[in-house]
Amino acid sequence: MAEQKKEAPPSSPSLAQLQESEVKSEFLKAFQIFSDRLFAEFSNQYAQNQPPVLVYDFNAFNKATINRTFDSTGKKDTKERTRGYLAKPEKYEKQIRDVSIYLYNSIQEYKHLIDYMSKMLTHDYILIPDNLDKDFNDKKILNSFWKTLQFIENYNIKSKLSSIEPILVREDFYFGYERSDGDNYIWQRLPSDYCRILGFDEFGTIMVEFDFTYFNKRSLAIENFDLEFSAKYNIYKENGSMRWQQLSDKAICFKLDTSVLYGLPYFSGIFTDLMGLEDYKDDQEETNRANNYKLIALKIPIYDKEKGLNQYLVSLDHITQFVSNASRNTPERVGIFAFPGDAEALNLTSATNSHFEENMVSKAQNDLMTSAGVSKLVGNSEKTSIGLERSIQDDEAVMFSLLRQYELWFKKRLKMFNKRNSWKLVLPDISVFNRDKMFDKYLKSGNYGFPLKFFISACLNVSQSGLLGLAVLEEQLGLMDLFKVLPSSATTPGGEGAESGRPEKNVVDKQDSTQIVDDLESGK
Repeated sequence: MAEQKKEAPPSSPSLAQLQESEVKSEFLKAFQIFSDRLFAEFSNQYAQNQPPVLVYDFNAFNKATINRTFDSTGKKDTKERTRGYLAKPEKYEKQIRDVSIYLYNSIQEYKHLIDYMSKMLTHDYILIPDNLDKDFNDKKILNSFWKTLQFIENYNIKSKLSSIEPILVREDFYFGYERSDGDNYIWQRLPSDYCRILGFDEFGTIMVEFDFTYFNKRSLAIENFDLEFSAKYNIYKENGSMRWQQLSDKAICFKLDTSVLYGLPYFSGIFTDLMGLEDYKDDQEETNRANNYKLIALKIPIYDKEKGLNQYLVSLDHITQFVSNASRNTPERVGIFAFPGDAEALNLTSATNSHFEENMVSKAQNDLMTSAGVSKLVGNSEKTSIGLERSIQDDEAVMFSLLRQYELWFKKRLKMFNKRNSWKLVLPDISVFNRDKMFDKYLKSGNYGFPLKFFISACLNVSQSGLLGLAVLEEQLGLMDLFKVLPSSATTPGGEGAESGRPEKNVVDKQDSTQIVDDLESGK
């Protein structure tokens, strides 16, 4: 029996045969299929066909792999099942999380609520002393301060915290792991379905356990994780009981609602309301579609009752022909039928019903905001309310609690950076809504001698290093002498020996009450 020839595998196209968009598509396909190592080999094979026309930074792709998210598209569910999930949230964490993600992706009102809550914090921070040792001299303090401040500035805190807060509001948890190349720091997100809380450490931060069955069907993905995961996955393979293992201090976990240890999205109480809103919108869409249809009835002439019943003046064939001719000359959404009555155009819905449907959608939206505990005036520029400020303050209080968690985690992180660290990071309660108010508060306190210059600059979105750098630069450029406050009678003395301030009025120009006070002070 003749040996069958094996078909040669299809050869990869060369770069010369592909357009730029096709090359990108091929690289992205390879990126999804292969691990980092195999992807690098795959790219080298492309390069060997012909000198590459396009240049891609494969290291950037590797960093993208580190930051790969684990968001699912969520899962649409029924109201009844969702109510069942919420009745036992500790048992159905994943299902509740999937519902939240689905609603975030499909209902704009929910997305707006998440964005409203997650984008209010400014994440301004100040590095302040924390139990400085008595033997610290000025030189040691300054050296320690600049070294720690440089570490904090390189950490890119604002960007990291801003990126995780939509996840925190939407899912209640953020699980991550710190990665570093020595100079830069990246938070790699971990899959929430495979993480759980173990407890709290001595710093008050959350300790994390990871389910290493995650890599059973994702063996190539483990190369995108830190070496700690590879080592502990090998432990699990040797001992199946070691499925859940605690991660090191590089693990990151923040939780919006710390009153419970299981995951419960902040707006989970309005999930069924959101589903009802979706149903109302679907009903309104059906109503609007029905409003675009019309029926035209063609009257069939009949004999008078005296001449007999059911006696038509036109034959059935002619009626069918007339209806067919009329149908061919009417718009797409107009239907025609014939019956022995007066001809008229019929709407499928009434204006009253249409208005009722619109009112129901509006009512559902208002009820949704009420159930969420958020003022319906948030994001509405047409109306204002005294209660709006109070509502925003309540929402700020929820988000400010996250700042305390961030402070604890960075206190631990600074100890990891320097065991003798004598500094801590403070994130003031500043939001996009109260920034001006906090600026006035710190400025007023500073006028009474409190050392709050860094807090004032934080309200202006100027970092500590930026403030100190600007102060030195202005002095070197002579801007302090170049720009001076204009003299006025309030700041300039009137002459030699005269006091500064406004010149005193004549007795004739003074009011009676002012003159009485002057007389009392002079003892007259």
